[in-house]
Amino acid sequence: MSFDYIGNPLYKAEFWLLLTELHRYFKRSVFSSKCLTLSSFSVFEMESTLSLLMYYKNFALCCAENGHFAAPERDGENFKKILGVKLHQTVNETAPLAIKLYHEKVAEIIDVFESIFLELYKSHASRDNLDSDFINQLAWKALRWSDYRITLGWYPELNLINKIIKPALKTLNIPEYHAFISFFLNKSYYEGQVMYQVVFKDTYKRFTTNIWMKNKDLCKCLDPVLDKISGKHFRFYSDFPSNEFPWTVESLKIEYNDIYLTFIQPIEDYLSKNKIYRLKLVLHEDFCSKILVGKQREAFQEQLELPKNACYIEYSTHRLSDSQIVSYVVFPNKTAYIKIINLQNGHENFIKDITYLTVDDDSSSSLDQKHSEKILEELYTILFKPLIDVLKQHNIEKIKIIPEGELQNIPFLSLIVEKGCYLIDIFEISIIPSIEFDQFVLTYEVFDNQQVEKVALFTTTNIDPNIEKEYALYDDDDKPIKLSDFVESIPGEIYSELNLKTTKEDLDLFFNDKKSNYTVFHWCGHTQYNHKRSDQNNDYSISGCLITEYTNKDKSVENFTHDTLLYSSDIIENYNLTHLKLAFLNSCNSYKARKTTRSGHLGLTRAFYAAGIPCVIATLVSVFDESKDFSDFFYEQIMKEHSISTSFTNAIRKLKKKTGDGHEHWSYYVLFGNGELKLNFIDSTK
Repeated sequence: MSFDYIGNPLYKAEFWLLLTELHRYFKRSVFSSKCLTLSSFSVFEMESTLSLLMYYKNFALCCAENGHFAAPERDGENFKKILGVKLHQTVNETAPLAIKLYHEKVAEIIDVFESIFLELYKSHASRDNLDSDFINQLAWKALRWSDYRITLGWYPELNLINKIIKPALKTLNIPEYHAFISFFLNKSYYEGQVMYQVVFKDTYKRFTTNIWMKNKDLCKCLDPVLDKISGKHFRFYSDFPSNEFPWTVESLKIEYNDIYLTFIQPIEDYLSKNKIYRLKLVLHEDFCSKILVGKQREAFQEQLELPKNACYIEYSTHRLSDSQIVSYVVFPNKTAYIKIINLQNGHENFIKDITYLTVDDDSSSSLDQKHSEKILEELYTILFKPLIDVLKQHNIEKIKIIPEGELQNIPFLSLIVEKGCYLIDIFEISIIPSIEFDQFVLTYEVFDNQQVEKVALFTTTNIDPNIEKEYALYDDDDKPIKLSDFVESIPGEIYSELNLKTTKEDLDLFFNDKKSNYTVFHWCGHTQYNHKRSDQNNDYSISGCLITEYTNKDKSVENFTHDTLLYSSDIIENYNLTHLKLAFLNSCNSYKARKTTRSGHLGLTRAFYAAGIPCVIATLVSVFDESKDFSDFFYEQIMKEHSISTSFTNAIRKLKKKTGDGHEHWSYYVLFGNGELKLNFIDSTK
């Protein structure tokens, strides 16, 4: 059979890819492989993201069907590099489109790569007398793809990526008067607006040009001056001798005047002002993957940044449609344990049960308590009972859970181990976005603990009556709920600032005040989890809002607006909240969202985390009167100098003891993010 294509070159790649799928369908492996190879010549010359994704999907499926495992490891890393650069460069305005692309196209490709290494692990783990280190390496390869899939869902949030990059720069030890300049294209891996980043000491600044180029042309243009960084140099890039920075502004001007005029002259004043005299020019992808994270990769080579009594549990849903969940248990010494869990009642009933537990209803009577307890028992049996022996063997007391997709809705605290005993009675439990993010955060997240920190508490007294009506914010007597009534008796030594009539302007001033000692934002006003800003019409736009104080005297329906709503999208787009340690969203449904992707909810918790706050306490359902007790218990524990995670756990246990064994009043809180942080409320100088 001869292979040739005669037609419009624009459709050449798509033609060969469709032919690949056709041959795969009829199990003609030789022909499908040939067509895939022919498609590659066109795919990598085109700008089509969909063609690229279609290529890698077929590539992974061909490897899986033909039992080829070496190629996925090599080409899979190339796929990560291309995709990572593309999603990393997405600006906030197009973040919903990038998330849509990730959820609907990219995630299913990564599913195949994970499945390939999972099958390889299973086939070797079943044999006797095999090297346990080799088996563990295979487990890690499967886990890395699972964790990469979840991590990738956060890449469009540039505030979060930049938050990781900035502290990571401190590890580079760049000599004084020296700087990196990294070049990249905005929005597109293949063609786009040329941008570059100047990095020196622990500072970086980005510059935008008016030049549009293809990636290959940019590389060709800069080729004479670019430093080619090979992968073997990862470990050497923690310290940089001066001779590693070969260029000065003057030498570039003399030897490569065109490059100087195009790229260096526009920032010459900036370089001079910051006393930067020697330069190293690199591609941005090399800077990120080979320099910036080089030291981090080396640091995690043997040991994870985790307490000895802690572990990760990641639940992968890439086989959920086949009624299977893959659980990965990861210990500090990088030992990985894999358990494939079969859902006896099918995945649809499994999701239905999870949804039942977090029904959006204020009334506890709306739930059959016996039925909900039965579900909590079954969820423990499914998700934790197969793992409990290995957790006991490693003396685990603290669990960081990465639940993928719909599993984000599980109230893990209240899973019933046995009558009267819940999971929170045995372990400290937190939810994290991914292992990769957690490792970056634990390594680089540093706060000045010398200052005495403060809590700022915000609530409302009156809200727009039209919003009250729209969201049914009434008590049992059909009267508006005045949340200020719940907090007026709070002792002043716990909350340093108390605002009972919080407006959007108040929040704007607080979020932009980076000089005060306030490190905790505590919100106990109303929230709404599924409302979006009117201009956010994409299905993957982030939802949720804080409902602030109503001050308009004209309460006519005709003048009804949502001006008192501070949306999740406003928080991500307008604020850098890296000066805060904790967002305590002690209000209804603050963890939920209108849309859930494989990487989690697109709601308020994501908004505050992506804006830079490393830890968020939120809720899965409507909160009860006990919410005030919980916050009081939590801050009592913080005053004892416990970590956020330990304080959260002790507060839940104390609230559970006060309210009885019924889980409905204490179990729907979620600790999301870095619970290892401590809050310094005590002045040690007194």
